[in-house]
Amino acid sequence: MLNITANIKDIPEAVLIRAVEPILFSGENLTTNDPGKLCKYLGIDKSFNTLDLVTSKQLYLEEDDYKITEIISTKRINIDYAQEDKDRLWRFYIKESNHVSKK
Repeated sequence: MLNITANIKDIPEAVLIRAVEPILFSGENLTTNDPGKLCKYLGIDKSFNTLDLVTSKQLYLEEDDYKITEIISTKRINIDYAQEDKDRLWRFYIKESNHVSKK
């Protein structure tokens, strides 16, 4: 899975990246619509654990000026164990994207 921690060590605040839209290779038949396929496509394995995105040259975030028209927020998938948090609208995706596992 590709998780990006959004706080300091041992504070469990992170974002799970479940899918990406391969913009540069959009003509190819790529499937990146779940965490396993996404990590396989990007070559991410356990060696990336604890990688610092601020200083890393292996993996980093980059602004690409991609224009997002509408973001959908919905319930997360298969997390009934999360009790009262299972109904929170903490799953986000781009409305027109074809790279979402479930809409």
